[in-house]
Amino acid sequence: MRITTKIVATLVLIVGGLLLVRIIMSSAFSVDGIALGSINTRIAQLSKENMLLKERLYTASAYGTVAHDATNLGYVEQKSQISLSGASPLAIKQ
Repeated sequence: MRITTKIVATLVLIVGGLLLVRIIMSSAFSVDGIALGSINTRIAQLSKENMLLKERLYTASAYGTVAHDATNLGYVEQKSQISLSGASPLAIKQ
């Protein structure tokens, strides 16, 4: 009878220990889940902000935008072109 009592007591202690471990692990995972959700939300926000910044960069660097800004700043496109139509004296002497 004494061996049966020891076995039952040992089993009760093992089950109690396993339940305690399960409670601790569940608590740790629930906290990790909350932190993970917060991190995922932040990643989504940063991805959206990154997309908007890329769009602004592409718009600002477009040729039309750069040309418009240059005109507003006073830069004027040069209309005359320089061309060399005659032979240079150095080329004639050779």
